[in-house]
Amino acid sequence: MIMNKNAEGSKTSAYRYSDELKNRAVGNWPTILCKAGIDRKFLVNRHGPCPICGGRDRFRFDDKSGSGSFFCNGCGAGDGIKLLCLYLQLPFADALNWLGQVIDGARADYGHTISFVEVTDPAGVNARKANRLKEVWNESRQVFTGDPVFKYLTRRGLNLSEIPHAIRCHSGLWYRMDEEERFVGPYPAMLVQLIAPNGEVSTVHRTYLTEEGCKAPVPKVKRLMSPAVSGSCSGAAIRLFPAEATLGIAEGVETALACHQETGFPVWAAGNAVLLKAVVIPDHVERVIIFADNDTNGTGQRSALELETRLLNEGRQVKTLIPKTEDSDWLDELLRTGGCDVIR
Repeated sequence: MIMNKNAEGSKTSAYRYSDELKNRAVGNWPTILCKAGIDRKFLVNRHGPCPICGGRDRFRFDDKSGSGSFFCNGCGAGDGIKLLCLYLQLPFADALNWLGQVIDGARADYGHTISFVEVTDPAGVNARKANRLKEVWNESRQVFTGDPVFKYLTRRGLNLSEIPHAIRCHSGLWYRMDEEERFVGPYPAMLVQLIAPNGEVSTVHRTYLTEEGCKAPVPKVKRLMSPAVSGSCSGAAIRLFPAEATLGIAEGVETALACHQETGFPVWAAGNAVLLKAVVIPDHVERVIIFADNDTNGTGQRSALELETRLLNEGRQVKTLIPKTEDSDWLDELLRTGGCDVIR
């Protein structure tokens, strides 16, 4: 591959910046990694759970020569910068930017950052809501074995080899009662982002839990946060897995995970029936499987039919699957049947 002089100079500059930051970070990696959101209990030189992949007994933080080095049987090995890249899900250059801000004493918001859909009128962005979305998401961390989100998904009958990085755990989120304007909690919560068609974050979906992984004792366990841009949820989806030529879509996160577990296909979640019918599917997806809910009032089926009609008009291959049992979704169906080939 031929590289032009500007590109080569830029690459050399990046490596020099990397070496500079590594030298400045020596001996300080535990503090830096805690700022990234990694719990200090992971940063010990003995085998234990991995903060990245959730493995039970595969991760060790040995911090050789103060380099932030680590080893995981699943994620591999490397220094502190590689650990940042994996945990924060950032490209190398962005991880360097994050690290530079932390070392220089500035507040770094790159880790699990949240951006918002573009609008032509800046006044269309509600700054207070935008800041709240950012704050809640950046307080969360990756799911690991034994935490409330892991317990919740296990209780729901899911047996995933790896929890998608798109799913996060918040250790304590306050719940506002709708009618009484008072707060109760805090409760652990499962967080996922609704991603708009342009790839930016629209809002955050919350599932309130208990420490034992049960649904929290609140009136509405699953709630969407108010988007910073009005109307930005239309067309958005919870992108649990990278989209491939075949993509599944379901209403709920747990249903999507169950369908992925059963079929092996990447499956997205819409969040609810209203959002399902508006989901925008990426251009490169050729075949869409709609895992509809079988609602007694027909809401889920109607939304699925509306989505199917639109996708067929776009020239896609579409298959809509509805559970046989009334008032059930595909997670219910798989738990009832113990797994089945009907959704393949």
